[in-house]
Amino acid sequence: MNAAHALPLQVTAVRPRTPWQLFWTRFRRDWVALAGLGIIVVILAMAAAAPLVPSLNPELQDLSLRRSPPTPAHPFGRDHLGRDILSRVAHGARYTFGAAVTATLIALLTGVALGLVAGYWGGIVDDVGMRVVEVLLAFPYLLLAILIVAILGPGLGSATVAVGITKIPHYARVTRAAVLSLRHSDYVDAARVIGATDAGIITRHILPNTMAPILVLATVGLGADVLSIAGLGFLGLGAQPPTAEWGLMVSEGRSYLFEASHIIVFPGVFLMLLVLGFNLMGDGLRDALDPRLRRR
Repeated sequence: MNAAHALPLQVTAVRPRTPWQLFWTRFRRDWVALAGLGIIVVILAMAAAAPLVPSLNPELQDLSLRRSPPTPAHPFGRDHLGRDILSRVAHGARYTFGAAVTATLIALLTGVALGLVAGYWGGIVDDVGMRVVEVLLAFPYLLLAILIVAILGPGLGSATVAVGITKIPHYARVTRAAVLSLRHSDYVDAARVIGATDAGIITRHILPNTMAPILVLATVGLGADVLSIAGLGFLGLGAQPPTAEWGLMVSEGRSYLFEASHIIVFPGVFLMLLVLGFNLMGDGLRDALDPRLRRR
């Protein structure tokens, strides 16, 4: 064919994918992470639907049916006071999950702010901030949480605050390390040269680039906070009766482990599943957000 009559080539422009699209493409290919997300969604749906079902009354007692095993009418059986365990597990998800999310937010917001300030300004600010973090790290987290609850008084709110305070050092250290690696980067120096304020540099240039490790830490930390909230409830320092909180339910059922094991098994299984879901999803987030893996 004569080159003069050759058909012109049509070039189709390919739109570059956004960071969110790149993240979602990697995340959805990880079936383990999707399984973790699915577990969390199912438990959240159960918690959201529990108040909408009138028959799921977590405090309704029937002593004539106490410690009765699972039946088609009551799939999880009844506890030592004749309360339906299915309804208590469904409502308990709201307390355990809600307290864990609140504790994580307390630690996240406080720790990130402390890490940003200490890492960016350095000097005396860094020294004082990190010494406070080291003092908190010097205490075993459970003993520190028990001390805080002893000061505030037993209760789910006190346990939530205690768990949040004990986890602040983790977020502060991770954020500070990320800020130290970014504060003298070229784009930060360029922003400083054109007159950007410190607040603008932190919020527009540094904080967005530190969010990947913080999000992974928060996701995995949610699972740890669920266990911490349940652990304080098990010790009698968290939620108080008759609250349907999973740790408290396990504590109430431990005396009937051999004669009515279903009382402790079902809240324990859901507690395990929720923690497993956060751990699996956290691993998936880490792989999807890792820049070294994006071209694979």
